[in-house]
Amino acid sequence: MLKTIIFCVSDLLYDSQEGKEFISRISAEISSETEFCKQTHGESLVKEQGTDAFDPQTGGLREPVLEETVFGEKEFLSLRLSRKTLNRTIVAEIDRKTILRPERERAEMLFLTDIPYLNDRIAAYNIAVLPIALSDEMLDAFPTAGYLLAGLEGVGLGYLNRVYERFHQIPWRILETERTLVREMTVEDVSALYEIYKNPSITRYTENLFEDPDEERAYTREYINTVYRFMEFGVWIVEDKKEKGRIIGRIGLSLREGFDDPELGYVIAEPCQKRGYATEVCRAIISYMKEQFEYKTLRVVMERENEASHRLCKKLDFVFDRTVLINGKEMEQYILALT
Repeated sequence: MLKTIIFCVSDLLYDSQEGKEFISRISAEISSETEFCKQTHGESLVKEQGTDAFDPQTGGLREPVLEETVFGEKEFLSLRLSRKTLNRTIVAEIDRKTILRPERERAEMLFLTDIPYLNDRIAAYNIAVLPIALSDEMLDAFPTAGYLLAGLEGVGLGYLNRVYERFHQIPWRILETERTLVREMTVEDVSALYEIYKNPSITRYTENLFEDPDEERAYTREYINTVYRFMEFGVWIVEDKKEKGRIIGRIGLSLREGFDDPELGYVIAEPCQKRGYATEVCRAIISYMKEQFEYKTLRVVMERENEASHRLCKKLDFVFDRTVLINGKEMEQYILALT
């Protein structure tokens, strides 16, 4: 669980309008999540070398050196570094607040910085780190970053939490409906999927899993590391909320080669069919697509004989578009306008 956010950036970013608004926004979002709110304020970490941020008697930094806000279990620390100053004393103070903490606390931390050296140092200790590059010349300064902020406008606690989850390979919770939870797949889900797919009716109109479960696990692992990371959508797991952890199918979106708009697909376990689960979850996904992405059209492709999918498309207000050729087979395409 994300409990600590550290914003450690140059004074150029810290004092910018974007930086100030970001700090204010994250603090407000954290405080709104909890009834308890206690604030402690200290000095900025460093202004300029030679200013009163340093203790002349010890040559070190005076305490407190952070602006720190504690909200219940969460804390938000903002540190301001001079563009001209990054010495051993400063690095030692940053280490004290990050890498020298117990491993459990490091695992609950997200570190944001526009300073490449700090980004690399923090990441080396398996701490979730999100680099910030607001100028074109900084975009190439973080070549190994999985995620990178090219702007702070609109970035909130929800997005930071998802970056943190991606770093630690925690599956995203996509949405909830009245009866289901939709989340990203994990490799551990493969066994449950084989139980669903062993029913012959499931693969009548749907591609089967690999015959070898180890191949399916390897494929799932690669899917998580590529499709989820770069597309931020994909095929997701559907759980029954009444029986926590019980997988009743999978549903989601894909981009098929040769097509510009995403395609909706679903599989519901045979015992759960004809109970409205597909309609319930598909409607929620359509709303999710409208809110989160800018695609104008959603597609469904099916065989002409797949009567259940035809009925579902009509319930969801899809309309027949045209016949398309998929892997040498003629399929019927239905579309839904998302705008």
